[in-house]
Amino acid sequence: MARVEKSFTIPAAPDDVCAAMRNPKLIEEDEKSREALSVDVKDVRKSDTDHHYDITTVTYYRTVTGTDKTRTEQNFISVKWDLKARRCTWSWSGTNEFAKRVKIEGSYTVVPRGAASDIVLVADIDVSVPLVGKTISKRVADMFASEWPKYAEFVKRFAKP
Repeated sequence: MARVEKSFTIPAAPDDVCAAMRNPKLIEEDEKSREALSVDVKDVRKSDTDHHYDITTVTYYRTVTGTDKTRTEQNFISVKWDLKARRCTWSWSGTNEFAKRVKIEGSYTVVPRGAASDIVLVADIDVSVPLVGKTISKRVADMFASEWPKYAEFVKRFAKP
């Protein structure tokens, strides 16, 4: 299993940051920046205290060695926000034949920091493939770490009041 955790400071109030992170336009822009061919965000439950939504993306088929642009796959992310705690948990699943051997989940937490906010992003990756699972988990963790600065920039842009 691999874990990656990163923090970023966003120059906006915590509630504005939470709203930005849940904005379907930000989610779509972020997913498409990572080569999603299509993105669909659907509310499951939304109240003053919580927000649960599902994200479905279509991407080119991913293999251990790269991307197969002759095929596509669907990816599903279930996101559950506790708005009072300013924290969400999320989990991923997919239609790729290897997806049943992959467990990816994490959390996002918004922490007040004066007039700004810190976002703490966490992902836990467990790939149960003999011999190469740890290597693949580490690669996926590195991918999260390299993509999150771009995500933080999206949050900064969308969090402006």
